[in-house]
Amino acid sequence: MLNYLDKNDWETGLNYLFKSAEGGYELAYGDIGTILFLYKEDISSAEEWFEKAEDADCFLAPSAYYYGLLLGNEKGDTVKSLKYFRKSAEEGFELAYGELGFLLYLEKIDIDEAEEWFEKADAADCLEAPHAYEYGNLLIKERGDIEKGNFYLKKAENDGY
Repeated sequence: MLNYLDKNDWETGLNYLFKSAEGGYELAYGDIGTILFLYKEDISSAEEWFEKAEDADCFLAPSAYYYGLLLGNEKGDTVKSLKYFRKSAEEGFELAYGELGFLLYLEKIDIDEAEEWFEKADAADCLEAPHAYEYGNLLIKERGDIEKGNFYLKKAENDGY
């Protein structure tokens, strides 16, 4: 499947996944949702496949992450988005670390936990610019650590934020 994405031939990969799903391979559901969301930009169909994956109890961490993005960015549902980012992050999907920290901080849900997830994202070298920016703000506003906070604000700036 990844071979098709590497070749930018997501349509062929998607067709194989549909055949797998039709044959009862439930693990394909989340991948179908991911491709429909990322490549086809078909939000409603992607959401249906993500929900099928969850109903079948085979919602893997990468798909949970992308479902969290869909819910947060397309639906504005931060509560559900947080649920899926947490699932993904707790299962070790590193891209979810920064997103989880970002939501926990911006929604003022748990500043300490947000800081932990930002640190994990940084340690995994996947602290993206918006997350670095908010981590910098957290460090300055919540911890009073101006030097370290400015380091992350500068990192965000250097990364184009």
